[in-house]
Amino acid sequence: MDSRMEEAKISLDALVPKNHLVHKIDKILLFDFIYPIVESTYSTIGRPSVDPVILVKLVFIQYLFRIRSMRQSIKEAETNLAYRWFLGLSLIDKIPHFSTFGKNYVRHFRETDCLNRYLSLSLNKQLKLDLFMKKFCIWIQPILKRMRKNIFLQEKWYINKPFYTKNN
Repeated sequence: MDSRMEEAKISLDALVPKNHLVHKIDKILLFDFIYPIVESTYSTIGRPSVDPVILVKLVFIQYLFRIRSMRQSIKEAETNLAYRWFLGLSLIDKIPHFSTFGKNYVRHFRETDCLNRYLSLSLNKQLKLDLFMKKFCIWIQPILKRMRKNIFLQEKWYINKPFYTKNN
C-alpha cells in the first residue's frame, strides 16, 4: 500500500512544532478584539461569512513571513500545516479565496487603523513584560510600517481604478 494514501488519526497540533513562530505569536497575541470592531458590518441573515480573525491572521502571515501577495499567502496556507494551525483551520477546512479575502478585508477594515494600533500596543506591552523576544519586537516594527503603507497603496489603487463598462 502506498504510504501517501495511509489513513491515520493525528491532531494538527502534533504536526506543528512547538518552537515554530506561529506558536509563539499565538501565545502572545489575542485576536478577539476584532469581533466587536466588525460586528456592525456583518449580517445575521444570509449565507455564513468568512471569520474576520482568519482575514487578519492571513495578513499577519503574509507580512510576517514576507510573502509577496495575498494570492500567494492563500496558496501557502492551503499546504502549510503551521499556517492552517495558526488560522484555526483543520486539514479539510477551505481557505478563503483571495478575491473573497480582498472584498471582505476592504469592507471591514478600510476605515480603521485598529489593527495597526492593536498590534503595536500588544507587541510593546510584551516587550515591556519581557514575555517575548526583544529581537522579534524590534523586527516587527518595519513590518507594521510596511503593512500600513501597502494597505494605503492598495486602497489608493481601488479608489483610482478606472471603471469600465461593456460599452467602453
